[in-house]
Amino acid sequence: MYSKVTKISRPQAPQAFQRHRLFSLLDEAASRAITWISANAGAGKTLLTVSYLDVRRLPCIWYRLDARDADTATFFYYLREAARHAEFPQVEALPLLTAEYVGSEIVFAQNFFARLFVGAPRPYALVFDNYQDLPGDAPLHAVLNTALQEIPPDVRLFFLSRSTPPTGLTRWQANQRMCVINAPALCLDREETAGLLALRPELELDSDLIDLIHERAQGWAVGVVLLSEHPGHKNTYLEDSGFGSEERVFDYFACELFEQAPEVVKSFLCYTALLNEFDIPLVRRLTKLAHAENILRDLVRRNLFIYQKKTMRNSYEYHQLLHDFLVVQAHKRLPAEEIKKFRMQAAQLLIEEGQTEEALKLLLSASAWDVAALLIVKHAEEYIDQGLNLGLIHWIECIPENIRQTSPWLLCWFGVAHISHNPRHARDVFGRAYELFERHSDIAGELLTCCSAIDAIVFEMGDFSLLDQWSDRLEQRVSGLSTLNNPLIEVRATIGLFLALMYRNPDHKELPEWVAKIEDFVLFGSNIKLRLYVGSQLFIYYTWWVGDLVRADSLLTNLQPLLLAFKGMPSIKIIWYFVTSCYSWMLAKTDEGVAAANEGLRVACMYGTLLSGRKPFSPRCHQARRMPPGSILNAWRSR
Repeated sequence: MYSKVTKISRPQAPQAFQRHRLFSLLDEAASRAITWISANAGAGKTLLTVSYLDVRRLPCIWYRLDARDADTATFFYYLREAARHAEFPQVEALPLLTAEYVGSEIVFAQNFFARLFVGAPRPYALVFDNYQDLPGDAPLHAVLNTALQEIPPDVRLFFLSRSTPPTGLTRWQANQRMCVINAPALCLDREETAGLLALRPELELDSDLIDLIHERAQGWAVGVVLLSEHPGHKNTYLEDSGFGSEERVFDYFACELFEQAPEVVKSFLCYTALLNEFDIPLVRRLTKLAHAENILRDLVRRNLFIYQKKTMRNSYEYHQLLHDFLVVQAHKRLPAEEIKKFRMQAAQLLIEEGQTEEALKLLLSASAWDVAALLIVKHAEEYIDQGLNLGLIHWIECIPENIRQTSPWLLCWFGVAHISHNPRHARDVFGRAYELFERHSDIAGELLTCCSAIDAIVFEMGDFSLLDQWSDRLEQRVSGLSTLNNPLIEVRATIGLFLALMYRNPDHKELPEWVAKIEDFVLFGSNIKLRLYVGSQLFIYYTWWVGDLVRADSLLTNLQPLLLAFKGMPSIKIIWYFVTSCYSWMLAKTDEGVAAANEGLRVACMYGTLLSGRKPFSPRCHQARRMPPGSILNAWRSR
């Protein structure tokens, strides 16, 4: 998988050959919103698109698909980061696909792309590279198919793939909305082969050698570059292999080039291939190679399958074919322990630079499970806040089962990541995590596991008797809060006990004490999102549980300014519209109740949240929307 920077960065193509024949095809395709370019590996799909965008001066978002995009939330997270990287305006207005949208991804996608397209300059392009790496059963296929309906004029979508369009997208071609440029069109003709070779004047190739290279390469761009290094070679391997075996062909010729390289160049290639991307300062610190910059400059000058990234770090990456080949060579030449040490050192440097995912991939490839587990736990909450629950689950599942089952913090976050879509499984995981925390006398872990288990049970809205064991455990542990000196855990424990008692034991003698603590936090706490969420639960308690409408009204008055200014999770606003509509219904304020219900439904439908699917607005609110003003009060008076 690509690093974060590589995944969202537009490649650069120094000395790229301008293929004007194909530029004309792409110009003609502009009348259709979508251009699909499909061809074999090394045919020049990426270089063609990059050079075309450069020549036509089209700004773009460049996005490389990979297996991670099987999780739709991960896709939208990185797409938003790609928009930020491309310096598109109003990026913060693009939402993250958090847990509240589960089951409503299509509606979310429509709104996301509508906002993305509205806020972008015109004209511009959106490029999805390596579409073939998206798993066939990924929900993203359907999501993108729907999102394509949002494409406005002056916006072009490019899909680059080794395969033809999937079945779900072929209707766009049938409707004259998609132009497909396939492998035969990308094959170099004789003039283009000569033009590509002209970028290397030091080769001094005559017309006969150019003819030979063109004949043997059969229009394959990578083949032309490889053969130009040894134009007189008489081997017919390339001719006999055909386009179906590009990897074997590439390995054959790359091996010849690799074996003839000086030893210092071989070392440079092997070490840098162990990184997904690299820059010169990083290579110097890791390898101590004195001439690293000169080696890199020569590789770029010779166009030997290395691309520069448009980033602040001025980083580079190898073509996937070359990268795969070099990794094999590295494992042949370097001892396993040296490779592990190198990857761990590189991971540490990447951690220092804040490149968490890139570091994590290196640690996992080095089988440094304990270090990787610590890094996952450290950043787990960030993943949850960004809606990357499935991404977090993926990373945790990369840790071997025997290690995972003995790490309480990994298990705790594994459970938290499952709450939104599998709360029952989350409960089971929390049970195992709690046992381990208890065994290690980790009070903080015990408290947070109890709170998370309570969250899962309340979220599920099923058997509230399950709250008993967790509230009992939590009550037994709160006495240790003072020793932790951790305000966040104290707040979480307070919220956990309040929710457990409210939903399971509302007559508990100590509930008023916890209600007072909750009210103090809701009115004066620093975490606005948490204040609004818990405030909605407290509001329900005051109205439906104890009927204290004076306190409910005071709470609503105090939180109203925060609610209006809140730009975070829409589910919090929807919950508040729900409780205020019910509150207005209780006071026979029909107009206000209808207005709140309508606004809540509008927001729920706009964002396609999970809450809209669960219909949080009570039947009474729906009935009130259909009744004329005063009908509720009159009906009550005449009963």
